Amino acid sequence: MNHRIALITADRGDRPEFLDHCVYQMARQTVKADIHLIINSPGEPGVVDIVPRIRHGIEQAREFKAKYCLIIENDDYYPDDYVEKVVSYLDRFDLVGVPMTKYYSLQQNSWKDMIHPGRSSLYLTSFRTESMDDFAWPADDMLYFDIHLWQHFNGSRGFINHFIQTPIGMKHGQGFSPGNFHNCIVNGRKMNNMIADPGRAWLKSHIRPESFKFYQELIP
Repeated sequence: MNHRIALITADRGDRPEFLDHCVYQMARQTVKADIHLIINSPGEPGVVDIVPRIRHGIEQAREFKAKYCLIIENDDYYPDDYVEKVVSYLDRFDLVGVPMTKYYSLQQNSWKDMIHPGRSSLYLTSFRTESMDDFAWPADDMLYFDIHLWQHFNGSRGFINHFIQTPIGMKHGQGFSPGNFHNCIVNGRKMNNMIADPGRAWLKSHIRPESFKFYQELIP
């Protein structure tokens, strides 16, 4: 695994505690990245800008001569073997992701699984840097960039299902997050089929103790 690895995190500076926790998680990885590119220039209020931030991160990764780029979202949970597993797949595939997402709502103390046929959520998407050279970028204000990426990507694809612990998409309501599912709310209503987690027992059993303490203190 002697390759240059770049992590790309789009950040708007509006949830610094989560960003600090993100950096902490990446420092724990069993395989360390060579650079963590945090794209945190100020954004316009209410304006979706994930596409230009990711594009800028890839440009920086190219300048750094990184072979692999991993999208790391600042508010989600990553197990300690995440980078190691992803890089082992990027040795064989151009685009790598996880086909099933676990979501957890810290506001509702509940969780659910979501299956994404043929694609991955953005926070679990990684790729060979050179494979993005001829990518057809969408408009800068596209909201669901992950769907566009997986639909228009040219290259081989691989999916990972096994980690020491499962990555979890954390929903919390802090900072600018325009997606329908960010607060586990869809068009003003709670997401269907959420599984209640009294006392956050399920969450505690699925993440490292230090991260559980962080979530408990941030959103009791």
